[in-house]
Amino acid sequence: MNDKLQRIYYIIGIIQRVSMVIVTILMCYAAYKIYDLSLSYGVEIKEIHQLVQNLYDMIHRSWLF
Repeated sequence: MNDKLQRIYYIIGIIQRVSMVIVTILMCYAAYKIYDLSLSYGVEIKEIHQLVQNLYDMIHRSWLF
């Protein structure tokens, strides 16, 4: 019974990690899409590059552990 619960726990952990990677990629895509739309209307968002860089740094650090 313990092995079955441990296997379920590992499967849930893998699903959580994969879903977080997918959500992060979608967030980066949305940020760049918003930036492109803002440029097409003539408004420049100056901090979007820094925000995406900070997000990338957080993801990189979280994958180490």
